[in-house]
Amino acid sequence: KAGKALLNISAVTFPATLGVAAALGRFDRRRALVALALVLAVGAVAVRVLLAIPAGWVYPTTWLSMMVLWIVQGTFSWGVAGMVHDTRQAKRLFPLYGAGLILGGALGGVATGPLAAWLHAENLVLVWAGALVAAYLVAGAATGGRRVRRAHHVHGRRPPETGLLEALRDGARFIRRSPLLRWMSAAMVVLALLSFAVSLPFATAVTARFPEADRLAAFLGVFQGVTYAVALALSLLVANRLFARVGVATVVLTFPLLYAVGFAGAAAFAGGFGPLVGLRFVQLAWMYGAWQMAWQALFNVVPPEHRDRARTFMDGAAMQAGIVLAGALLLLAQQTLTLRQLFLVAAACAVLAAVAAAGARRAYAGAVGEALRAGWPEVFVAEEEPFGGIAWDRGALAALERGASDPDPGTRRVAMEMLAGVPLPEAAALRVAGLSDPDAAVRAAAVAAVARFPDPSALPRALDLLSDPDPVVRAEAAAAVSACSRAPGDVAGPLGRLLEDPDARVRVRAAVALARTGEVDRAVAALRRSGASPEAEERAAAVRALGLVGEEAATVAERLRDADPAVRRAAAEALAGFPAGPADEGLFDALGDPAPAVREAAATALARRGAPVAGRLGALLSDERRAEAALLALADGAAGEREPIEQYAAGQRHAALRYHAAWRRVAARGRDPRAALLAYAVRSKALAHARRALVAEGALGDRSAVEMALEGLASRDPGQRANALEMIEAVAAPGVVRPLAAVWDPEPDPAGDGLAAALEMLEDPDPWIRACAAQALAGGDGARAALAALAERDPDRLVRETAARAAREEDGMRTLSTLSLMERMMALRQVPLFRELAPGDLRRVAEAAVEHLYPHGTLLAESGEPGDAMHVVVSGEVRVVAEEPGGPTEIARRGPGYIVGEMAILSDQPRMASLVADGDVRTLSLDRARFQRILRDRPDAALAVVRELCDRLRQAHAQARAAS
Repeated sequence: KAGKALLNISAVTFPATLGVAAALGRFDRRRALVALALVLAVGAVAVRVLLAIPAGWVYPTTWLSMMVLWIVQGTFSWGVAGMVHDTRQAKRLFPLYGAGLILGGALGGVATGPLAAWLHAENLVLVWAGALVAAYLVAGAATGGRRVRRAHHVHGRRPPETGLLEALRDGARFIRRSPLLRWMSAAMVVLALLSFAVSLPFATAVTARFPEADRLAAFLGVFQGVTYAVALALSLLVANRLFARVGVATVVLTFPLLYAVGFAGAAAFAGGFGPLVGLRFVQLAWMYGAWQMAWQALFNVVPPEHRDRARTFMDGAAMQAGIVLAGALLLLAQQTLTLRQLFLVAAACAVLAAVAAAGARRAYAGAVGEALRAGWPEVFVAEEEPFGGIAWDRGALAALERGASDPDPGTRRVAMEMLAGVPLPEAAALRVAGLSDPDAAVRAAAVAAVARFPDPSALPRALDLLSDPDPVVRAEAAAAVSACSRAPGDVAGPLGRLLEDPDARVRVRAAVALARTGEVDRAVAALRRSGASPEAEERAAAVRALGLVGEEAATVAERLRDADPAVRRAAAEALAGFPAGPADEGLFDALGDPAPAVREAAATALARRGAPVAGRLGALLSDERRAEAALLALADGAAGEREPIEQYAAGQRHAALRYHAAWRRVAARGRDPRAALLAYAVRSKALAHARRALVAEGALGDRSAVEMALEGLASRDPGQRANALEMIEAVAAPGVVRPLAAVWDPEPDPAGDGLAAALEMLEDPDPWIRACAAQALAGGDGARAALAALAERDPDRLVRETAARAAREEDGMRTLSTLSLMERMMALRQVPLFRELAPGDLRRVAEAAVEHLYPHGTLLAESGEPGDAMHVVVSGEVRVVAEEPGGPTEIARRGPGYIVGEMAILSDQPRMASLVADGDVRTLSLDRARFQRILRDRPDAALAVVRELCDRLRQAHAQARAAS
């Protein structure tokens, strides 16, 4: 019966797995995967219904059903985990999930006995069904923000999605080419056979010992709980040490050897109850606690693009073959073998598995060498295993020894880089030997590894490397010399000479190393000189170095006012390592820095100060310029400060709704460019306040979910925005989220009085809104008095100037000889490249732009010359003329709202066409340096450029298709 059951398992589970894979490929993956839990729950309930039928065929049927449900449940669990995490998150969290599976098995095992006594064994299936329903609810909430939207109306035919069968074929083709995987496949076939050769006799023995169902369930529950608890202890306390001592491939080999010893012992005792229980216990504890991690680690030397399919083949083909063989063996045993003879045959099979595992062990060394030459550092770390998996593998270290002396310098460099993370004593000699490598990149990697693991025996060679011709080697050698020296004063002289090195990196690293020898004043003086360098990269490095030295906080704080945002960011990060003091004033100011990275670094530094700065940070929540960064610092460093954050969230929500209501009225004025500028400013305010309200809610709850949702809210897709709001509503107070939903899905008020709304905006606390409102009211008879009053009394210069021009304007900006800042912004807003910029970014572009007037026929730019400026056409038309074989040919005309000449300054290539004014032309121009600085400092502007270029490519493609 056991043999037939195993054949039935293979016959049923393999098609079931194929069916699940097909369903996940055909339907919406998120919905299908989440619904799978409900399907499993219904299946569990159906099993309970079957158990109520008094017929002999019920029990093998329910057992087969249970096996199918169990296998598919694994697909559900890891499928959901993979869907809600990206690759980086999976690396961090999957080990925790693996430990959770083991711990859950232990807890479930302990609970089985009491539950069986209370509910009876047959009703435990309903407990399983209830747990699956709970899993469905949790999975639905976890995947709610990651819905997959399918494209419609796609022209042409999509390539067929790769199914499980194709994955198996691909896996088989790759396995045939890999000696390691061939041996692993052979081992998996026999190990699957051995697993069932022990599990079914074990099940028979315990069933005979405990004929009552409730007592049987209680025993199995305790057995499973103890087994999983021991497995968890092995994975946490023993596995890593064992991997470091003997290597993962050797641990894989131990498993069939344990089988061989266990089956031989069971045969000696004629399959008694105790030996069978002991064999099953050792098998499961070792499999889950050590072998499984080592087995998965062997796949790490497989190229990443083939790894998943190799695993699919191993589980879907090799394992199924082993199950079939196990069924055939048990059928044979039923006919001709005693139990003792069966165990002797199993012991012989275990020897075969050991031979295959030994072959895999030999092939692993060669595969690790190949992976090393390819530069895959993950050969050291197992994937998706409890608490980080494998720390160090003896077999991989042996490959590093060979790699460190490989003829290829690239392989030697990779080996040295990996040795920088190996704390084993055997690695020290390899690092020291690398200091004499003829290749500079290898020497640099070796000396960096020595600096991480200081070795006094490496000091003489490290001192020699201070005069190496390669500056990277000299810089790394400076750090290594100070780390390896036991008498710091002896190396101060050689390090001091590097302070005059021609390379800035060497000077900075040498100064840091010199400070560690005790000559802090001399080091700080050198870093001050580097901090005054005209090169931003050297200034930033010097500022970071001062932070490492722990001196000159005031000097570091001065760099928070540097012209380059990278230097300001470095200063904020360096100040995080200093104790609280007067320099913190600069950090509070940096919370309002124009560069987001600087604001974030300042917030992180202040968060480390903790509760002492919480009060001041709370007060800054009322400062429009610094509020968001102050909120970030509060959330990270002042736990328990809920009240100011809640008040801030409420205030931001109120402001968002107020500006949204104003936008609905202003937007009713249609396409008037002045009203459009005001509508743009007001809507930007509404969105900014709404976003801050949600950030504040995230600070009080699930920040990661809110941050993910805010990314979705920035999408142009309404469906994605709706999903993002759903996610926020799941983790934040509905009363906060629901009123704000309209801000991201706006509709103008057709009955809105835009003129009255603009007049009200003249009293807005934001000077930028007041200036836009004044511009929108230019030339209006009913607004002259209000504009004149604003021009007299407003404290902001831009508002006064805008109001004064608007009050005396009668015919719009065409009567003006030059464009005001507001008019420049109106012109830039017509350009798709700048249309999606935030008002602050748009204003900076307008301030950087230079106005030009070109009479008819004037050459704005000539083909072939270096492109040093781009032009935004404000009025008139520009002819784009290319030099063709037949003479100059006009290829395009660009009117108001277009950019010309931008490709040359983006690509640093000569201009491909000439630009000629057709009629009088007014432009706003940005030179190369200003435009590229905007792109570096403002990520939104860079993204807008990418979108605009994509749109132009689409247009060019459409025109080419139309012409053909």
